[in-house]
Amino acid sequence: MKQTAFTLLLVLLIVSCKKEEANTPTPQSTAPTATELLTNGSQKDWKLTSTLLNGSSVLQNCEKDNTYTFAANGDKTLDFGTDKCTSTEPQKENRKWKFLNNEKSMEWITPTDTFVLDIDTLTKQQLKVTQNTTFMGNPLQFILTFEAK
Repeated sequence: MKQTAFTLLLVLLIVSCKKEEANTPTPQSTAPTATELLTNGSQKDWKLTSTLLNGSSVLQNCEKDNTYTFAANGDKTLDFGTDKCTSTEPQKENRKWKFLNNEKSMEWITPTDTFVLDIDTLTKQQLKVTQNTTFMGNPLQFILTFEAK
């Protein structure tokens, strides 16, 4: 009788331990960082799908086949595609990028200039940035939308 009671107690103990384990919440996966969203952890290609200047579309056909590759190390490559906007446009241009303001904006460094862009949207599939600037005293707002390739 003692052995039956001991066996029953042991079975109950094992079953109750398994229930506690089953009720233990599983840790939630952490959300991807902005760098992971932009670069997929190493590098990721993006296509420019919209360019607005003060609300009007100014995306040229020759820009639609351009590929922007963002690398996690801060490198960025712009491949101008097969449809060039000018005959002197190179095939590729190496650039740099980095996040600013707790990843709320980005700095893009080109061979001739540096731009600061506010990040409106950054998901696995879409990057939307805004640059507010002035030219000859006139305010300009550029809104660029990219889709992941």
